Amino acid sequence: MHIPVVIFKDTASVSGVNVPDIKGVHSWGDSVEDALNNVLTVITSHIETLLELGEPVEITQSKIVTLQANPEHAGGMWALVQLDLETLDSKSGGSLQLRQTIAPIAKSLNGNRYRSHSAPPCCPSCRSIRKR
Repeated sequence: MHIPVVIFKDTASVSGVNVPDIKGVHSWGDSVEDALNNVLTVITSHIETLLELGEPVEITQSKIVTLQANPEHAGGMWALVQLDLETLDSKSGGSLQLRQTIAPIAKSLNGNRYRSHSAPPCCPSCRSIRKR
C-alpha cells in the first residue's frame, strides 16, 4: 500500500514530513531520504500502537492532486511511501481489526493509480479481494 506524504525543507533546517491521510502522523530527518525512512517507521509504529490499544486504524486514500489543493501543503514535495501490510498483518497476529481496516483500502487500490494491474497482491486481504 502506498501512502502519500508531503515533505518540507527550509534552508538550514531538517526535512519535515507530514502524512495527510493518517491523522497526527509526521516525522523529520536530516535529509529527504532520512525523513522518508523515518516516516515509514512512524507510520508502522502508529498503526501497531493503535492495534495494541484496540483503537480504530483510520487511513484515508487521497489522491496527491487533491492533497496539493490544501494551502497547508503549499510548497511541499510529494512522495509515496510503501507500507508493507502483510508484515503488519503478521505482527498483529492476523488481527481482525487490521483486516477490516485494510480490506476497503486494498479494494480501492486494485487498479488504482499507485499500483500496476500486474502487481502481486500485497497482503491476505488483497488476495481475497482479487479472487472476487
